Amino acid sequence: MNAGVAAYGADSSTPKVLRGRAEVDEEMSSILSEELEIERLSAQFDLASNITNFAKGRRQWSYNFGNAFCTEGGLIAATALFASNTSNRHAIHFQTVTKNGIQTVQAKYVTLTPAIDPNSVNGTITPQIVGQCISITGGSFELMTTLGVVIHRDHLGLAPRTLDSEVIDHLASIDRKLKIAAAYCSENPSASIELRILKDLRDRALSDYFVARLVERRWASWNNSQNVTGVIRNTIGTVGNSINELGRHEARRRLNGDGSILNFISASIILVRPYFCEAWAKYKTRNLDHKLKNLMGDVEPRNDGILAERILQLKASSRSEVHSNYFDKREQIYNNYSYDRAEIFEQYDRRLSVLSMRSTVRGSIYAPTKQTQSMINIVTQFRPRNNTVENNRYSAIANLTYTSGQIFNISELVRQRLADEVRHRNLEKAKILPTKLLAKRIELLSQDIGSIKP
Repeated sequence: MNAGVAAYGADSSTPKVLRGRAEVDEEMSSILSEELEIERLSAQFDLASNITNFAKGRRQWSYNFGNAFCTEGGLIAATALFASNTSNRHAIHFQTVTKNGIQTVQAKYVTLTPAIDPNSVNGTITPQIVGQCISITGGSFELMTTLGVVIHRDHLGLAPRTLDSEVIDHLASIDRKLKIAAAYCSENPSASIELRILKDLRDRALSDYFVARLVERRWASWNNSQNVTGVIRNTIGTVGNSINELGRHEARRRLNGDGSILNFISASIILVRPYFCEAWAKYKTRNLDHKLKNLMGDVEPRNDGILAERILQLKASSRSEVHSNYFDKREQIYNNYSYDRAEIFEQYDRRLSVLSMRSTVRGSIYAPTKQTQSMINIVTQFRPRNNTVENNRYSAIANLTYTSGQIFNISELVRQRLADEVRHRNLEKAKILPTKLLAKRIELLSQDIGSIKP
């Protein structure tokens, strides 16, 4: 066994010398504590980012349901109003005619064209505007709460730029210490195995940090784009419906056509929104991945099987040695290191996939019904022929089409809420809620760091 091993530190021109097993033991404890510190930083960042906030999901659902419920109420009223005025009424009109001083009563068969009070029509549009305003207010509020989370997280010292700098400093220190211990470990089998374990844990800590940053970026990008596009499409729809109300009030058919064009645009945004949000989230995530790799280098593929095998080898090779308290504690940490954040990350991925699929299915089914309604109204209002009965018939068909789409939308929203409540209850019962797991992980890491820190 070497009496001393010399190596140079990155911040000093004076060689650092490890004099025997005791100092190597302390150096390895220092390496492990920094690796655990990287794990703790990424877990704290993950927890502070509050990715799968259950209360936020409930709020977003309430905005969508409130919008759909108000819209459906207006559509049902509009369908009934126009459907009850789709045919002419006939009546016999009696009038007195004087001819040659003789008065006679004549009967005349007349056709009465149905006339709908513009205020009645506007009364069916107003609930739809109210529903859209609910979504506009809700989406704007959620953007503000997201900003509040970011400000609070940065206030805790967990801003991404700050964390990147800290992790880079820890990695540089870990790599320097690994080189210092490498010469000694080459002649000590158990120390050599432990050094390889520390290298694996260094890569795992960096991998977890990468994933935590990438998952947060993907979630934030997807969620923010959902809220922004929701505000945009409901604002366009609100303007379109307001123009329709103005057109009905002033009996100007062209205004109704212009408003229906805006409604068609709003429906088209609903249709393409899921694909845009998913593409935007992937684009932002890919950019962050390139940035992190440029800052910290590529992450080695994780191989938990090799790590577990090396931990068993360390246990077998160190049986005949006299151990320090630091070594015993490190070995205990290695044995307990089977727990990692993979389960949490998998929950995040599954959850985002479910939410994205829900948005795609709902939009693909009910958005075309709104597009159909808007197209029928555009054709009806811009064509030169002015046949009130026929126009009412087309309006009834248009509103009935969109009514059926909103029925699906409401039923799907109810189903989703029930599924989410059951899922949350099951996760809570099984004690595997991501927030609970992260909080427990941070507590254990803090205890481990305190117990082995030289």
